Amino acid sequence: MGADGFANIRTVPLDGLSDQQRDEAAAILMSALAHAPSAWHDVASARQEVATFVGNPKRLAIAALDHERLVGWIGSIRHSAHAFELHPLVVHPSYQLRRYGTLLVNSLEEMARSAGACTIWLGTDDDFGGTNLMAPTSIRM
Repeated sequence: MGADGFANIRTVPLDGLSDQQRDEAAAILMSALAHAPSAWHDVASARQEVATFVGNPKRLAIAALDHERLVGWIGSIRHSAHAFELHPLVVHPSYQLRRYGTLLVNSLEEMARSAGACTIWLGTDDDFGGTNLMAPTSIRM
């Protein structure tokens, strides 16, 4: 393993993946976010979401491959010449907590910087009523 811990890992544009690897990206999207009610819970919708990153200049995605096995991917939506939204970031559950997400975020930051962006933001969905933007009913504003 290399000094960075990723000797066999490479990142590639998602739109350069094979059809089989894109299907794997859809499967990872479903399994990594299976706990979130508003996520993709069927193959058709997950494949459709992956397809939005192919050939679309406003949507860019990067995949992490361990040899040729897809272990995760990160997407971004370009909102202006200088700003991207991170959407989504998913790592196969059996590869989570091994810094693949960090690798993908770093790759997205490099890509955005090269494209002239100075901002990446992350939106959140509040499926569980627990973000710091939530105002409990017991607090009066």
